[in-house]
Amino acid sequence: MSLDLADVETIYAEDPKLKRENVKSLTEWVEQQPHLPEITELQVILFLHSCYYDMEAAKTTIENYFTVRTNSDLFHCATEEVIRRTLSVAFIHLLPKKTPEGDVVLFMKLLDRRSEKYINLEHIKVATMLMSLYFHQHGPANGMIAVFDMEGATLGHLARISLSGSKQLLYFVQEALMTRIKSIHHINIVPMTEPMVALIRPFLKKEIYKMLKFHHSYDSFYESIPKECLPKEYGGDLPALATLHEENIKNLMDNLDFFKWHDNQKVDESKRVGQSQNKKSFFSLTGSFKKLELD
Repeated sequence: MSLDLADVETIYAEDPKLKRENVKSLTEWVEQQPHLPEITELQVILFLHSCYYDMEAAKTTIENYFTVRTNSDLFHCATEEVIRRTLSVAFIHLLPKKTPEGDVVLFMKLLDRRSEKYINLEHIKVATMLMSLYFHQHGPANGMIAVFDMEGATLGHLARISLSGSKQLLYFVQEALMTRIKSIHHINIVPMTEPMVALIRPFLKKEIYKMLKFHHSYDSFYESIPKECLPKEYGGDLPALATLHEENIKNLMDNLDFFKWHDNQKVDESKRVGQSQNKKSFFSLTGSFKKLELD
């Protein structure tokens, strides 16, 4: 795969806690699991870093990540049509400037407020594509902060949220993500915010639920994310949303080969030794998930 991805030597140089011997040991473990796909040194580093260098936790996360991606169409690459349709409705972007703590900001906002244009499963698919691409291109961040600008969201949007898709997404985020979740912020609060949180609350771990923050003013929001890390429309130092959005779409389109390669990193259950606890856990939470309709 000849793509412009993060340089592992740079990551080693910048992260004194990252030990080559641990990366080597984890790589050898993956190679000894006949059901797992071949993964890169960069991916091993991402999983190890996301688990705070805990080897056993990283093994579980690797198992979860590739099991979920293999068994759910929701986490496969979207078509160019779906990507463009989704990003005509919403701004979904990992912003280019990290916080002083080194956290990357995933920012989401409706651009087209018509609820009939909102296709929840497609938004999940594109959002997870963006996350995968970002960390492969940039390497580990200290963590990830999610920001939801709720302006324009209505009960009509809430009615279009897929419960099955939400379960899968939350399982993926909490059990398989190759980064650390630091906090989740909601700004420009609207009436549908509370019922939306109530819908997903049963599937949130206690520690994730405690990360939810609701800002009724920008003053408290800026305490968590400084203006220098935000787009121009939010009083920030970054370019305007339109500029960031255009760059984001171009980056996705320029890297469709990455997603084709990544989609081929699949678990082969016929070669797994013993029962797949990871797959069993995913099934028990999400039910039948292989063919979710992107309507």
